[in-house]
Amino acid sequence: MRPPLLNKFLLLLIGCLGAGHVAAAGEDQWITPPAAFLASNYVRSPAAPVRTHDIILEVPPSSAGKAKPIIVRSCGDADLDRVAMRFVSIVMERSKKMQARGTGAALRFQIRLAPARLDPKDLPKRFQRPSNQVDPNRRIDLPPFSRLVFASQNVDDIKPGSLRLRIPAAGGIPDEAVVVQSTGSERVDSAVLFYGLSNARGRSDARSYEVIMPVAFGRSLAPSEFIEPDNFPTNERTIRLSR
Repeated sequence: MRPPLLNKFLLLLIGCLGAGHVAAAGEDQWITPPAAFLASNYVRSPAAPVRTHDIILEVPPSSAGKAKPIIVRSCGDADLDRVAMRFVSIVMERSKKMQARGTGAALRFQIRLAPARLDPKDLPKRFQRPSNQVDPNRRIDLPPFSRLVFASQNVDDIKPGSLRLRIPAAGGIPDEAVVVQSTGSERVDSAVLFYGLSNARGRSDARSYEVIMPVAFGRSLAPSEFIEPDNFPTNERTIRLSR
């Protein structure tokens, strides 16, 4: 089931798009992805400055809405270009009306991408790091993902993914977190983003820097020997993220 915000956005988008191309670049008709999409793709901390990225994509004509978006103008960041491409792909896959509009003509999407604001203090305790003490030998200190975070998801359906964290020069909590490679599950991608932004801590440096964190899951029939860090809260609640 689609998040209500994304459902409403699709209806508005369909109304704004005429047959053929969307307005050409420079005509100030830009599409801003809704928070329901950004929650599983691109988020920032409250202290981080808002960065916007303009990306122009084109979807070739397709009878089934399966044509892949093509980058017409990159924002200069390949990872964020892919976020915009995921958004347009979702629009084309889930909207029959958009598929009909793209049957005989290419569709152009002007995406203005900005991360959704996420305050770790507003998250459930299972996502929060109770202690800011970090390992001084690591550039990035991120406790292992807790199995409690993904207890409601069948790990057999989860693909390996990756997460990019942007650390400010002062160190500490990341400025931004972006899904570089999706796990194939919006719920898991959201959990990975929330957990990474809330729990990662970086060492200070002369300038801000970025790091890619791999995301992988496994299942074992043997008794679990999952090791949780001493400062990780324990509870029996499971994650409930709307799709």
